[in-house]
Amino acid sequence: MISLLRFFPLYEAWKFPANLRNFLPAASCKYGLEQLQTLIGVVQSTEVKVYKQLALFILISMSDTARDSLKEKLLQLQCHFTWNLQIEDVEWDDLQERLNYKIEANIVQYKVMPYNLLTFINCIRGKCEESFNNLWEAEEILRKDHKSDVEKWSIVTYGNAAWVYYHVGEVAEAQSYLDKLERICQQFPGASRFTAMTAEVYGEKG
Repeated sequence: MISLLRFFPLYEAWKFPANLRNFLPAASCKYGLEQLQTLIGVVQSTEVKVYKQLALFILISMSDTARDSLKEKLLQLQCHFTWNLQIEDVEWDDLQERLNYKIEANIVQYKVMPYNLLTFINCIRGKCEESFNNLWEAEEILRKDHKSDVEKWSIVTYGNAAWVYYHVGEVAEAQSYLDKLERICQQFPGASRFTAMTAEVYGEKG
């Protein structure tokens, strides 16, 4: 185990309060929310500059480590964010208008599909609020229109959801969707840990 104290050679372990010393070994190998809150409490209760520097280091390390680990899993998903869609020279406003028309005119058989695509489009355009609205609409359709085979239809929607939460920095929420996908994929022989190539996935991927 590598102690974080090696990054602060001028400050021996005995100079840190006991609760901070106890925190460091755990933080060195696994960053947890409760442990981080403990550290923040220590930092807020002291005026010593090194504690604040250490807290900042751990916060940055935790963020980078968690996001890197999460992204490795996200890249295994089957969804719009991993399909290498050709987005150069796309007239986004025109595409969104056509998708919304299909939804409103009720001329698309599976409404979850355009909502999934809109979730992706709005996310990569930086329209997070609209992306979440599209995501929630897609999830509502899954509950209403696909009760009998909701697991098959959820694979793309949940994959998109994990990516959207990742992009806004909500690591825990992104991980929760990965957990859902892992449970779903256990039902399908030959599936990978986080995705299953069902007919619904092939149909949406095109």
